Amino acid sequence: MQEQHTEGTLLQAFIQKGTISLFNLDNMELRSASKLNSMERLEQIPFLAQVDTSEKEPQHSSLSLSRSPFWKRYYRYLWRAIIFVLPSFLVRGSSDLRKDQARNFPTVYLDGLRGLFSFLVYVRHFLLPWERSLDTGYAQQGSGSDSNRHLVKLPFIRLVYSGPTILIFFLVSGFVLAYKPLKLIRKGDYNALIRAMVSSVFRRALRLFLPPVTSTFWVAIAVYFGLYKTRYEMMPGVMPRHPERFDSILLQLKDWGRFVLADLTHPWSWKSPKSEYDTHLWTIPIQFRSSMIVFLILIGLARTSSRSRMILILTLWLYSIQQGRWELVSFLAGIFLAERSIEKLEGGRDSMLPTHTPGVSPTSRMLAGFCKKLFWRVLFMLGFYVCSFPRQKEAGPLTPGFVWMSTLTTSYRMWCSFGTTMIVWAMISDSLLQGFFKSSVLRYMAKISFSLYLVHGPVLHLFGYSFVPTFMSLIGGNENGRYQLGVLLAFIALTPVMLWIADVFWRLVDQPCATFILRFENFCFAKDV
Repeated sequence: MQEQHTEGTLLQAFIQKGTISLFNLDNMELRSASKLNSMERLEQIPFLAQVDTSEKEPQHSSLSLSRSPFWKRYYRYLWRAIIFVLPSFLVRGSSDLRKDQARNFPTVYLDGLRGLFSFLVYVRHFLLPWERSLDTGYAQQGSGSDSNRHLVKLPFIRLVYSGPTILIFFLVSGFVLAYKPLKLIRKGDYNALIRAMVSSVFRRALRLFLPPVTSTFWVAIAVYFGLYKTRYEMMPGVMPRHPERFDSILLQLKDWGRFVLADLTHPWSWKSPKSEYDTHLWTIPIQFRSSMIVFLILIGLARTSSRSRMILILTLWLYSIQQGRWELVSFLAGIFLAERSIEKLEGGRDSMLPTHTPGVSPTSRMLAGFCKKLFWRVLFMLGFYVCSFPRQKEAGPLTPGFVWMSTLTTSYRMWCSFGTTMIVWAMISDSLLQGFFKSSVLRYMAKISFSLYLVHGPVLHLFGYSFVPTFMSLIGGNENGRYQLGVLLAFIALTPVMLWIADVFWRLVDQPCATFILRFENFCFAKDV
């Protein structure tokens, strides 16, 4: 009985200690002002956490543990491994979840927005190989397909599988990277600003590149051992790119090294990279290059007044539109909206009318407040409509509802840059629009968003795509109705597995990378005198 009690105590203590602090790809920049000690972060990684059993065991329990039989030590390590591979939301207690929910920093809703669209990235990439004409518009002319009349092609509904995912990531990245520097600029604390910018520039490349280098290394190993066995020729939709298999492990790793140096970490070309070891990583070098431009702009405009800074950022935004640089349009919009958000928190121009404005009647104040809220909510919905612009090239001029917009530009990504700006601006200005995105589910999705982005492609190639033909064979036949049912059941079955793997990758790779970068920064930086 005492041994069982000890095992239960160890398990309970490990569950309590086996939680890790919240790191996000960009929120590290936002929260770096309250940076924890590196060793404290290291101790929060589950396999490195110390299990505290001092209340239940004798003072010299560590000595007795070292003398315990091998099978008992193996049993404890096995329990630790089992607990580690469980999803973190199952391991953590309700009190921990309540603590996370209580951490309501002012822009928490942007985390939820990013968490939602990171999941929609996975939805889209799961469906692309199995659905024909996924990116055509509703009632698009000249396509010769009745499928364009399906309700799922309608604006707003199509955002589930064809939303502005990458543009949301870029805008939120620009917002988060600029938020703390802009607060320091507005305070006039230029010494703190330089320290923050130096730290951000130093860590940015490592934070963006280390996790995908790790994930694609294992992709190369899996490809060499023949684990990418999906029958791509059976897919009726867009066939996903996949890496070539070489005859020797050395040649495979050499090709992977070429990919890392000439593709994944190559920010010098404005063209989107091929990213054959994970086709979804083409955004990483673009995000790095755009981040450096954000830092340069913030430093260059640090001594300007708030009004001048807003005008200059707006000028750069218009210039980026003229040049067709949709990614900079999103990042610059993020800077602009970060300043607007800070102004609102400080009681600036976005605040509601004062309750005791001389000469303004209560009825006028209520009417002004109602009109203001109505404006932001209409803008919010208009942003989602603009983001429903058809993805397929030249589909806009042929799709009812988007013909006039196509006379300005037919670029889907440019329209999504505008739409996401409307959405986030409305959310900043109306707290009611933020409520849904503050939910614990979306905040959890935000925590694993980068990991989900990195692992969903390899998991789909390894076994995810094979779920569809498996379920089709189970339900029998591939007629239209049965075909769609098979795709739906495969998605439902795969999604928990996908989130589980993303959760483990978050704790096993992403968090240790974040901890290593902080320790490396502390090691490299000169100590303050």
